[in-house]
Amino acid sequence: MNSKKPHILKIGALSLLIICTLLLLVTYLGALHIDNNAYRNLISLILFSFNIIILLTWLYFGMTASLICLTIASMFMSLAVAVSRDPFLNWHLVIFCLVMLISYYNDKKNSVIRGLQVAELEDIEKDINTLSDEYQQHQLQALALKKSFSRFNILKEVTESLSSSLSLAEVANLIVKNSFNIIGKADACMLFLVDEKKHKLILASIRKNSELKDLKVEEADLFDRRVLRKKQPLIIQDIRKDYRFDYETIKKQTREFRSLICTPLISKDRSIGVIRLDTMKPEVFISEDLRILNIIADLGAVAVGNAKLFERTEELAITDGLTNCYVQRYMRQLAREEIKNTAGSENKMSFLMIDIDYFKKYNDDYGHIAGDIVLKGVARMFMRLAGPKAIVSRYGGEEFAIVLPDTNKKEAVRIAEEIRRKVGERVFYLRRQKTKVTISVGVAAFARDTRDLEQLIDDADKALYEAKKSGRNKVCAF
Repeated sequence: MNSKKPHILKIGALSLLIICTLLLLVTYLGALHIDNNAYRNLISLILFSFNIIILLTWLYFGMTASLICLTIASMFMSLAVAVSRDPFLNWHLVIFCLVMLISYYNDKKNSVIRGLQVAELEDIEKDINTLSDEYQQHQLQALALKKSFSRFNILKEVTESLSSSLSLAEVANLIVKNSFNIIGKADACMLFLVDEKKHKLILASIRKNSELKDLKVEEADLFDRRVLRKKQPLIIQDIRKDYRFDYETIKKQTREFRSLICTPLISKDRSIGVIRLDTMKPEVFISEDLRILNIIADLGAVAVGNAKLFERTEELAITDGLTNCYVQRYMRQLAREEIKNTAGSENKMSFLMIDIDYFKKYNDDYGHIAGDIVLKGVARMFMRLAGPKAIVSRYGGEEFAIVLPDTNKKEAVRIAEEIRRKVGERVFYLRRQKTKVTISVGVAAFARDTRDLEQLIDDADKALYEAKKSGRNKVCAF
């Protein structure tokens, strides 16, 4: 409405100028005593023009401007009646009022129409705003779905890659590689796994950028141990500003970093390791990064558990559960591979067949638990005394077999004698009693042109039979 005020003032000024001009003209013509009919027609024409002005002013500028024009027109009419002394001109006042009424009625009608149009326009604008908000929401949802789809695709690939391997070392490398690449903000990524024998975190895999090529990580620090102990993820925006830690105290206990995320690998409610990403830059990692790392850690925990279970299954499949020696089947497999590897060489290989003398008597006198103690004790001695290349297996019951690669018969007899002597010197405490055991050993070696493993085992078995027949606690060679 304020924008119309200058226009209303302009209309008022223009109308005043017009009325003054017309008044001068009327006064001048009245002074000339021209024809009264012509004079009255002129004034009527002017007053009629004022009706048009009033009407147009109302249409374009509203009631206020129209009332100004009506006031000016009424003043002009009064002056014109006074100058012309013609009361008939007062009828124009009625015409003015009719014009005002018509304008008012038309304005009301237009106001109703405009109100309906405004209401309809407001509804349309409201619908547009609603649709715009819905569109923006759909856009955000589409973007979120796109991100989620992309993330799920990545995690699907991670799951597939982890499930494709049962090697613990390969699984560890895959976990670190995917964490480092997917989050993409770290200078270094490390995976520590719990060593169940040493009861400590051991570095299983590490990945770092080119700037940290000389970085050496020997063991887990206090942050890794904290995450493992509490089974809770940890995010540090800036270690120098984090109120939870005294930077001056801990900076000597860990390598330098500024921002960190770390999360545990949990399997069956037990922490089996931690995965950590850190960088020398502050304020790098956000909660979304930690959320993704948690997902990778959950997938990694399953993969690590499967790999460890597979390793344990393989161990059980190839080793004897009591003595930790190889089982007979796996010993034969390793021996055949050893024969292939020595093809074209001097073809040296020896075989020891060992039997614990009177073992049944130990079981009868002291019980099976005591017998197990003897079996485990002599097995450890065999593995220690036979040498690092030897393949020691439990052949069955109280019998053991030892494959000696790159060993001729003479050297094999010497090793067998040393094993027999050391075992005979060993004291076993069975039911609080000191006791000793003896062994009988049969030795066989490949002939120069013979490469038959079954023949080698058979020869050693015959030599063992000879040692037992001739009084036991002996070494006999075939």
